[in-house]
Amino acid sequence: MERLHAAPVYAETESAKPIPVLRGLPGIGVALQLHKSPIEFFADTVKRYGDIVELRVLRKRVLLLTNPSDVEAVLIHNAEHFGRSAEVKSLRAVFGDGLYSSEGERWRSQRRVMQPAFHHDRVMRYSWTMVERMRERTGRWRPKESFDVFKEMLGFATDVICEVTFGEDKGANAKVIANSVPIVYENLGPEVLYLSLWRKLPLPRSRRWNRAVKDITTSVYSMIAERRLQGGDSEDLMGVLLGTKDEHGEVMSDQYVHDEVITMFVAGQETSAVALSWAVALLAQHPEFQEEAAAEIAAVTNGREVTPEDYPRLKFLNAVVQETVRLYPPLWSLGRDTIHDTMVGDVPVDAGTKIWICVQRIHRDPRWFSDPDSFQPHRWSDGSRRPKFSYFPFGGGSRSCVAQHFAMAELVLGLAVMLSRFRFRLAPGAKIETDAWLTLRPKNGVPVVVEAR
Repeated sequence: MERLHAAPVYAETESAKPIPVLRGLPGIGVALQLHKSPIEFFADTVKRYGDIVELRVLRKRVLLLTNPSDVEAVLIHNAEHFGRSAEVKSLRAVFGDGLYSSEGERWRSQRRVMQPAFHHDRVMRYSWTMVERMRERTGRWRPKESFDVFKEMLGFATDVICEVTFGEDKGANAKVIANSVPIVYENLGPEVLYLSLWRKLPLPRSRRWNRAVKDITTSVYSMIAERRLQGGDSEDLMGVLLGTKDEHGEVMSDQYVHDEVITMFVAGQETSAVALSWAVALLAQHPEFQEEAAAEIAAVTNGREVTPEDYPRLKFLNAVVQETVRLYPPLWSLGRDTIHDTMVGDVPVDAGTKIWICVQRIHRDPRWFSDPDSFQPHRWSDGSRRPKFSYFPFGGGSRSCVAQHFAMAELVLGLAVMLSRFRFRLAPGAKIETDAWLTLRPKNGVPVVVEAR
């Protein structure tokens, strides 16, 4: 990496300041550095060269952006000039053409359909599921017990998204989906850059991944067929989709329902589990904030169990979650492909250029956050004014996460139930590291020991 940074080339542009270009090795560019440690590579690159850096990655031109004003140009002001990245499009093998990966009029139609599913009244109903599933899970924990919080949070997030999507009577197909989704994430890392080729290789990991995707698809279509035969209305997400009609008064196709169900399930399970795990890891390392959060929960509940109605009153716990996803945004990097010649600030950008927005690096920029690498929940109540897109853990612009209020409720209420019952400390010898690719997973899990309150 040092050799690559030693003598950057500077691109000729119309901007006042030339743009540094890191070309890397012939043919592959800086792909090896990205494969080894993308977070470290981005941090070092931004520190050395500033807010806009051009990279070469597998013969592609990439602009790495870490200034909020440039992000705003891409996600809002010139959004029509940028489309979904090739990496996201390749994930249609998992998501189909759902809300996450679709574009244009199809995406706008899908967004209109999905938005009501996450209105306040529905989120409140879903919140009871969150609380009840976490009560069940923590009811199985024992004082002085040691376990991996990440595995527990994957189980919790799976329980929640299963019930929200499929209702209480989930059956065998839902279990197949729940078991297959982690395989999709665990067996897909840098391969996303060449997914169509990797899937065809006779490797154990690629074969296992293909089987998991096939099992998910088959199970969802089977559940759709069963629901259509049964008829009737249902309050779960699949029921909402099956009961929705398009602008012509026609019910949504099986493929449409399939794609949206998979998108919500896959995205909702992983991101929530990752964020909750980091929150516990941070609180375990900062007992003063853990006790402050527990004291707030006790004051709000006054000795009773946590309920969804407590959510808006848990101000400090909300700040804990905000600070957690600042430091460890589950979707830590956003990508766009330039589809028309355009501008980012005063830099001309040709069609075909890839845009990478490093959310994690922006969230840790000392220009916007004092002592940016430290866990300081109280920074969210200090009245500081920051530029738009200095903090955007749920994306931004028209493509911001449709379920972000659902996600915040799940994180705050899930933590509230856990902290009302237990204290957490890291297990002896635990080393918490980051595994950055599709999400910011804790590399070796989060081993903790719990103590009853």
